[in-house]
Amino acid sequence: MKAPILIIQDQLRNGGTERQSLLLAAALKVLGEDARLLLFSPGGRLADEPEQLGIPCRILQKRDIHLPLWAPGLLRVVREIQPGIIICMGRTANCYAGWLQDRLARIPVVGSLRTGKSILPLQRASWKKVVALFVNCHWWKAELTRRGLDPQRVYVHHNPLSRMPTPAAGQQVMREDLRNERGIGQSARVFLNVATFRGGKRHLQLIDQVARWHGEHPGHDWQLWFVGEGRSKVACERRVRSLGLSERIWFAGYQHHVNAFYAAADIAVSYSVEDALPNFLIEAQANRLPVLALDYRGVAECVYSGRSGWILPADADGSYRDKLEEMVCDPEGCRKMGAEGAELALARFNPDQQLQAWIRDLRKVRDRFHCCR
Repeated sequence: MKAPILIIQDQLRNGGTERQSLLLAAALKVLGEDARLLLFSPGGRLADEPEQLGIPCRILQKRDIHLPLWAPGLLRVVREIQPGIIICMGRTANCYAGWLQDRLARIPVVGSLRTGKSILPLQRASWKKVVALFVNCHWWKAELTRRGLDPQRVYVHHNPLSRMPTPAAGQQVMREDLRNERGIGQSARVFLNVATFRGGKRHLQLIDQVARWHGEHPGHDWQLWFVGEGRSKVACERRVRSLGLSERIWFAGYQHHVNAFYAAADIAVSYSVEDALPNFLIEAQANRLPVLALDYRGVAECVYSGRSGWILPADADGSYRDKLEEMVCDPEGCRKMGAEGAELALARFNPDQQLQAWIRDLRKVRDRFHCCR
């Protein structure tokens, strides 16, 4: 019987990393592997997914006490599971990756890096000890190599598309339904942002950019929709009220079914400097939305700038508003960009291909580790 493949994650929130963990576990199961999840704490928007997917899942904390680094009994539980390989997903789990490798010398531990946030010291220490590190963009591989990590131990796997787009006919129905529900016409230009509300996503700066654009070009019929939740949401709502734009900017909160928002929108907008390879931009393109975003880390690897959208320098200010105006005034050009973006997303981020690459390299790492012992 095959030894289990253990995926360690702190909690199943609604982020891209958590969705990738679930996708990977499900793909491993389909291929006959004994994939299991080990979580630090219960709860999260995706907490019911393991049971629905038939993935065995154990949780270390009896209740969520909001101490994300607390992993009571981690070593004992891992030894009980006796995995053939361990994959640490997310920043918190990766803080433990090197520690696990030190104490479980007969089990290969794989670290991962999928964030645009700053790297924690415990993560850096861990990656010197694990047998391999899986990253989601070539930017990170180049940066880690520059910092002294052996490039032969770093594997690049782009994010598999976690939400497949709705067929065109269904998109049109969803577009009409949601716009009618919001009381806006089909000709209004809707900007969409799907992201957790935290500082690095720079929702406040995006609001300010759109507000300044509106002041410079007051004649357009437009709305800005935010999908997501998080700590900085209250400050953003306050800013919108102070600008007098509450009728134009909608905070839709958490949405389990995001495809309706992609269908109803016209342009995907981001002002984030916290992404390595943003799932939002990949999903938006798959749903035929042109994108406007900033060039940060691996963002340029998921957009053909000038063809499926525009990637501007990270210090863009007036140029961001200029490009937004250009896109608003050229709906036909946006439709062409959307079509090209859909081809890009469905080809480069095809979930079957990306997950197969993940699994192929996991097996390679596992087999090489046991062969060399």
